[in-house]
Amino acid sequence: LFVEELTDRFRWSVLDPPTTAQIVELDDTGSPQWRPLLGPPNHALAEEPVTQPPRCRMLIAFDVVYSADYWLDADALNEQPAPLVIENVGGQPITFEKFINELHLYAPELRETIFGI
Repeated sequence: LFVEELTDRFRWSVLDPPTTAQIVELDDTGSPQWRPLLGPPNHALAEEPVTQPPRCRMLIAFDVVYSADYWLDADALNEQPAPLVIENVGGQPITFEKFINELHLYAPELRETIFGI
């Protein structure tokens, strides 16, 4: 689903600011260098679709949250957080920039849940 040849070159922690996202590229000498993905100015990859084929809607669920036995308790099941839905209403593909920014807004809400399970 994700464009692996691009996501394999991508580094970012979902709890860090979007501006810390990086992409590895070869410099003029052929050595790999980590470069900022989000600017200003943004790297060209920021506007590329994050999935292949490009999608205008995606659902993100953290496996550590949704597969935990913690939710087997009927009382806890009602507390299970909703997954993240990223959607471009106009049908435009979800870009790396949109994916990073949306995930960054969503992930901190799960921090206590993840560490509490």
